[in-house]
Amino acid sequence: MKYYTRLNYINMHGLSKVLAIVLLLVLSGAGFIAYKFLKTGDSIETVKIVAVIPNYTVTEVAVEKCHEVTTSKLVKNKDATFFNNLFDSKKYPKYVSKHSKHQECATDYQESQTLTGYVVRYQFGKYVESMAVITPPPLNAEMPFTALQKYQINDLKVNTSTAIKANASFVK
Repeated sequence: MKYYTRLNYINMHGLSKVLAIVLLLVLSGAGFIAYKFLKTGDSIETVKIVAVIPNYTVTEVAVEKCHEVTTSKLVKNKDATFFNNLFDSKKYPKYVSKHSKHQECATDYQESQTLTGYVVRYQFGKYVESMAVITPPPLNAEMPFTALQKYQINDLKVNTSTAIKANASFVK
């Protein structure tokens, strides 16, 4: 019986060593994975804001323009009679000027620009990309790309002529 207990003790002791070695390997692997994860976590790609360009939408707005028009025409003088014209033609002329005023209106179209957001140019590694945003982050700010994505809007119609002009003037 003693022999059996001693053998059991040796097996248990050997099993403990094996379990300790397995546990050490598992912890080493977990440490390696955690190190890799933290290393990639440290290298989360940061972006630098290099340009903020206002984006305008141009629409035509109808504007009614009115002005007053005065017209004059000669009409037959109703006070001028045959006898009045014979004796006093200066006081009762045959024709008199009749003046009238009226308003003439015309619809004119004017361009109206509305600020609809901003185009943000950011440097991502070696590349420069653009993103449409409502409220821009500060110029030259550095932030994780995920933080910049919070500014992004998807339904902004970017005025390409403004963006192209801004891109042409942007020199790195």
